[in-house]
Formats: sequence, C-alpha cells, structure tokens
Amino acid sequence: MKARSIVWQLLAVVLITLALSELTAAYLLRTFVTRPDAIGRVSAFINHLKTISSALEVMPQKEEREFLQQVGARNGLRIFPVEGEDGMQLASGGNVVDLLRDAIHNEFGRDTDVYLHQGEPDQIWVKLPMHAETDYWVGFPRRRVQQDLNTAFVVWSALALALSLAASIIIVQRIGQPLRRLGSLAEKVALGEDPPPLEESGPREFRFVAHEFNRMRETLKRAERDRSMFLAGISHDLRTPLGHLRLDLEIARERLDPEMRHDMMQDLEDISAILEQFIDFAGTEADEARSPVDLAELASACAERAERGNGHIELEISSVPPVNARPIAMQRLVMNLLNNAFRHGGGDVTLRCAAYEGEVRLSVLDRGPGIAADALSRVKEPFWRAEGRGGPAGAGLGLAIAERIARLHGGRLDLLARDGGGLEARVTIPV
Repeated sequence: MKARSIVWQLLAVVLITLALSELTAAYLLRTFVTRPDAIGRVSAFINHLKTISSALEVMPQKEEREFLQQVGARNGLRIFPVEGEDGMQLASGGNVVDLLRDAIHNEFGRDTDVYLHQGEPDQIWVKLPMHAETDYWVGFPRRRVQQDLNTAFVVWSALALALSLAASIIIVQRIGQPLRRLGSLAEKVALGEDPPPLEESGPREFRFVAHEFNRMRETLKRAERDRSMFLAGISHDLRTPLGHLRLDLEIARERLDPEMRHDMMQDLEDISAILEQFIDFAGTEADEARSPVDLAELASACAERAERGNGHIELEISSVPPVNARPIAMQRLVMNLLNNAFRHGGGDVTLRCAAYEGEVRLSVLDRGPGIAADALSRVKEPFWRAEGRGGPAGAGLGLAIAERIARLHGGRLDLLARDGGGLEARVTIPV
C-alpha cells in the first residue's frame, strides 16, 4: 500500500489518537493517583518516625533496644544504631525519594537524609538522629512509600494498544477491501472492458457508492452501445450509395475525362476508408479473448500486408517474450499505425519491435513533417486531425483506435518527435 492511501491514513490517525490517549492517561495517573498516593504514604511513614523519635526521647536508654525491636517487627522496619556508612550512598533523585527527603528535612532537619545500600536496591534507609548521643538507621522496603503502578500501566497500555491495533486492522480491512474492488472495476471500465456489477452490500455508504457505480456502468454501456449503433448504421447505410456511385463511374467511363474520373474514384476510396474507420471505432475489442501473442511475429505479418499496397517497410525486429493480448485487436493497432505512417510519412516507414525491462515496445517511424509539440496530446483524440501533416485527410480515428487498444492491454501510445525529422508512434505493452 502507498503511504498516502486512505487505509494507511486511517491507521495513522488511530495510532496517533491512541498515543495521545496514552500520554494523557499517564499524566492523569501521575497527577491524580501516583503522586497523591506517594504523598500519603510518605506522610504516614514520617508520622511513624515522629512517634518513634518522641518515644525514644522520654524512654530510658536501657529500654531502647527492646522497644526498637518491637516497633520494627510490628511495622516492618529495621532499626539499629549507626556504626558507620559502609555500602551506604545518598539516594539519587526521584519523585518519591525527593518527596521523602523533603518531608524528612522539614520534620527532622538537614542532618537527616535518605540512603540506599549497594546490596539492597529495594531497601530505603533513613539516617535519623533519635537523641543527642546516637543516630539510628531506619530501613524499610521501597514499596512502603512507592506503589508500583508502572507495571500495571505498561501492561494496560500494551493490552490497549493490541486491542486498538486489532480493531484498526478490522476497520481498515472493512474499508479497504470494498475500495480496492471499486478501484479494480473502475480501472476495467476505463480500459473499455465490461466488468461484472459491484456487489451492493455492507454499510449504507458503501451500498450507496456501489449502487451509483453500477448505475454509471450501465449508463456508459448504454451510451457506448448507442454510439456504436449510430456509427455502424451510418457506415452501413452509406455503403449502398457508394456502390452505386462506383457503378455509375464505370458506366460513364468513356464520357468522363480520365483525370476527373481518377479523382472521383480516389474520393470514393477515401470515403470508403473513412467509413471503415468508423466501423472499427464503433466496435469494441474487449470481447475478444486474450492469449499469448508474439508481437515480433505479429508485427512482421502486419508489415507484409501493409507493404502490398503502400511500399517498402524497414524492419528492425528482435525476439521478444510473449504478451497476454487480444490478437485481432493488436493487428488492428499495428495496421492503423502503419497506414497512418504511409498516409502522412512520405513513404519512408520503419517498424521496430524490441523487449525492455518488463515490457515490449513496438514503434512505427516515418520521415513526414511530424506533429507540432502542442498538438501531440490532442492528435490522439477522436476526429481531431493535426495541421501540416501531408497525405490525404482521414477521419482522425486511427490514432484514437490505436491508443484505445494500447490502454485496453494496460499499455500506452506515445507520439514522439523523431531525430532528423518525422514522427515515432511508440506502443508500450507490459509483459
């Protein structure tokens, strides 16, 4: 998929929204849950220390050790006199550690502080002056003042992410598959094929789009059918009077000037050729079955046919891989390009066919006057003829038919100015 497709854009929106939601949840958890809980736990622990310190101030020294053992066992504390600071180091900053340190400083002064022992990372120690003679170490588990909500939050976030991704994939598939089917059928319609109607199922919006697409498909089919019948009908009806005119010219052969008779016969041939183009343009190539076609062999056969009534064709044909194509349609394409080159190219025509990376290129080159750069795009439109091209005027359908056939095969027709003068009509078909 392309990064700009609606599927990826939807997935990106979902992920960005989820990330913002997780950040908001983390902020709210810290502001309204984690920090107030830590403050409450630190306050409760400071109250314990104050109680112990107050009791020791009035207690005989001989009763201190037994009292501290009882208090420590009852409250989960380890309390013993300070005899050194081996292995102890000041606890590094952190939300809970800073809260605890500030509370201890406020209550007991700057001489107290918070420590960690190198061998017990989950244990927090406070160096607390109990009375004038002795300082005490008070140790307690870190979880006493710091509730570990991070693990729960990470697990919850991972679960939410997994569920959101699964839901996003389902939504993307539900949206992407109908759009891909619609795009595939629309492409076939654009190539002139007649695909089956789009299934009208799913959500209301999809059913509406499918229904309108099917309506458009039927409208295009009806317009194409009417156009074909119109052009074919005109062409068919004009053949009879043309036949009568040819017969009258033969009957009046002796009474007509030879040059005038020749010009009239040429006009009749031009009209007949234009009618043939009308019939070809009115027809459709999409109904023809595809089969493997050797374009090099097909081009050689078309060149042999075109030479009979026109002149010599220079062949530059190499071996090419077969393409999946409609043989009769491809013959019509090559013959239209060859006839167009003979009509406008002054008789110097070259036919090339060669394979490139993943495609076959078939080119018809002439040495005629060429086509102006601003007209190259329009000359492939039906009934549009370029000014300045030599030869008899046609209906302006030859290149339009050739381009339609090229597009029907997933290829393209390019008209290029030829070095040294003339025109190159290049057809590119994917292998």
